[in-house]
Amino acid sequence: MAGSFGSSGSLDSLDRLAAQLRVDDAARSRARRASLAGQAAEEATLRGVLVDLGERGTAVRLELVDGRATVGRVRHVGADLVTVHGAEGRESLVALAATACVVPQVGDDRVTGDRAVTSDLTMVEALGWLAGDRPRIQVRTRGGTTTGGELRSAGQDVAALLLDGRPRRLVHVAVATVVEVLVG
Repeated sequence: MAGSFGSSGSLDSLDRLAAQLRVDDAARSRARRASLAGQAAEEATLRGVLVDLGERGTAVRLELVDGRATVGRVRHVGADLVTVHGAEGRESLVALAATACVVPQVGDDRVTGDRAVTSDLTMVEALGWLAGDRPRIQVRTRGGTTTGGELRSAGQDVAALLLDGRPRRLVHVAVATVVEVLVG
C-alpha cells in the first residue's frame, strides 16, 4: 500500500524530513547564537568586561596609559575606577580612564562585556572612605609623578597626603590626574 505508514518508502521520506528539520533547527540555533553574540559585542563596555572577569575570578593584567601595568583579580568596578587585588596582597584603585587594555591571564572568549554595572562608586568617594583609616598609599599620576604618604582626606576633586620623609608636608593631588592608587 503506497502512502501507508507501514511502507518503507513513507518511513524513508519521514526520516529524510526529520533529518532536514534537525539540520534546519541547528542552522537557526547557530544563527541565533551568532546574532546574540553580535548584539552582546555591540553593547560591550570596559566596565562590563571587568565585571565579567571579576565574577569569573580571572586574573587580569591592566595595561595603563602611563606604560605600567597592574596584575591581579578584579574586586569591584565603580563609576570611574576598578579595584584590583594584587598577588602581593595590595589593593589597587585604578582609574578606568587610565586603563588602555584589559588582558585576561587565562584565555576566555566568553567575556562579552555587555554586563550592567550597578555601582556608582567614584575614585574620590573611595579615597574619602579610605581616608578615615589614614592608610599609607602611593599615588601615580598621568604626568608620571609617584607620591607616597598617609592619606588624610579627599575633597570634591582632590586628595590630601601627608608625605613620607622629612619634612612631612601635606600635598594635594588632583584626582582627575590619578592613574593608580596603591593601598598599604
